Amino acid sequence: MTSTCQPTKPIRTMPKRTAHTKTRTGCRTCKIRRVKCDETRPACRRCSSTGRICDGYEPTNAIRDWSVITGPPSALSATSYPDEWLEDRASRESFDFFRTVSTSELSRFFGHSFWARSLLCASHQFLPVKSALLAVAALHRRFKSLGQSVLQQAKGLVLDSFASRQYSKALRQLVSEMGKADKSHCRIVSQICGVLFIVIEVLQGNETQALAHLDGIIRVLDEPPHQDSTKEALITDIEQELRPIIARFDVEASIFSTRRPPGLVLPQLPRLPTPCLGIPKTPKFSLNRAADELNILLAYLSRFKRTQANSFRYETAGDIPLPLLLAQQQLVAQFQHWWCTNGGSLSAMATAPSATLLRIHYYTAWTMLQCCLDAEETAYDRYHNEFADIVCWANAWHVNSPQTTTLTRSFTADMGIVFPLYWTAIRCRDGKIRRAALFQLWHSDQEGVWIPKIHARVAERAIEIEEGLAPRSLRSAHVKGTARPFLMEADICEFRRIHCVGLDVDKSNQSVRMTYHRRLNGLDGEWDIDQEWLYY
Repeated sequence: MTSTCQPTKPIRTMPKRTAHTKTRTGCRTCKIRRVKCDETRPACRRCSSTGRICDGYEPTNAIRDWSVITGPPSALSATSYPDEWLEDRASRESFDFFRTVSTSELSRFFGHSFWARSLLCASHQFLPVKSALLAVAALHRRFKSLGQSVLQQAKGLVLDSFASRQYSKALRQLVSEMGKADKSHCRIVSQICGVLFIVIEVLQGNETQALAHLDGIIRVLDEPPHQDSTKEALITDIEQELRPIIARFDVEASIFSTRRPPGLVLPQLPRLPTPCLGIPKTPKFSLNRAADELNILLAYLSRFKRTQANSFRYETAGDIPLPLLLAQQQLVAQFQHWWCTNGGSLSAMATAPSATLLRIHYYTAWTMLQCCLDAEETAYDRYHNEFADIVCWANAWHVNSPQTTTLTRSFTADMGIVFPLYWTAIRCRDGKIRRAALFQLWHSDQEGVWIPKIHARVAERAIEIEEGLAPRSLRSAHVKGTARPFLMEADICEFRRIHCVGLDVDKSNQSVRMTYHRRLNGLDGEWDIDQEWLYY
């Protein structure tokens, strides 16, 4: 009996995996997915490029015990609370998110050190500030998860509950802080908490409550400070950081609300140089100083419009009274002086987003000021070039802004480009320019109370009304490529133009009631007031 020997198959050995050191600094989302993280901050591009929300990074060993914070020591000297500081995992995650993500977005435009340094230090000293900060972080994280996966939206409900508890705790702790015998720090704590409460209410969509908190902060600022000079000297620097932020909130609220003038006591405008004495020596250019000076001018402009110009423009027709004309020309001279002082430096910083934003705000205010006393809407046609520059610079700002590189939603507390684009879309009657502004408005992020999709929908309907288009036809024509030739300023008669627009937003139904005024029978006729409900 013969036996046959069959050849054996060679055993294939798997190549050994190259040894490598496991990274511990990647974001939480990439660790869960077991993929390599590119460690881009504040949100890694590996997550944002795939439509996921980046949950941030684990704290490093230097701050894992949550007792050390980045930045120099605070000037505040109140009693600390180490035993109650960041007592659970949710608090630690929220604080880490605020430190790595929220600080960069909330100070998106001018990078004030309040959000990145002073606020974090104050949260270690005062319980109300800590609780309010955690509430802001949770709501900000919830805001960025909207429109994401079902899992992320479910996590958002947990964040809402956590934020509500921290917000309620902050209110109770602030009341307790105000009841203490030592009143030396009540002023600064109430201001810091007030700013955080405004951000909380805006993130929740409660603009009325945010305005109430703003009025409360203004009342605190109007009160005389305590006479404890030793402790007051320690917190002076933080109050100096807070005041420009509160002033910007005040101007933003005045522009957003059609009847509210700025509430802060404004500093006296500088005395303009006499032409015969030559050009005075100007101080060294500072971006933050230029922004603060422009914000003061915007506050004066808003107060002038709310208290004097609007009552004449919308209630009286005829020759402009000499006192009103004189007040307008004084503001014109102040704006011209600001541009002569800072315009050259801003033009040299062409690629800097903050410098671009200041130019956008200046030209927006310039068109508002020059036409605030004109009874006819055709007055805006003289500023065709200014509106074109606003759209051009807004596009450059979109390109150069670091926040536009991520696919997740962004939120900032300051007013940026949403209002200038909205203003251009409804006041410029050049069809090409206003459509370019509308397109950029649809693709912008929320800036405080300015929600792009709401104002874009209103601006879209305003264009349709003035150009005689059917509802929703503007967007459908753009999608289908059947848009007719653009209308120019001369093609839109005065009686077809919208003079003012009022908004009443119903966020529960995602709708807005648009109230607009026109003069169908000329300047001597009555106002024609119409209302429409729009869905966004």
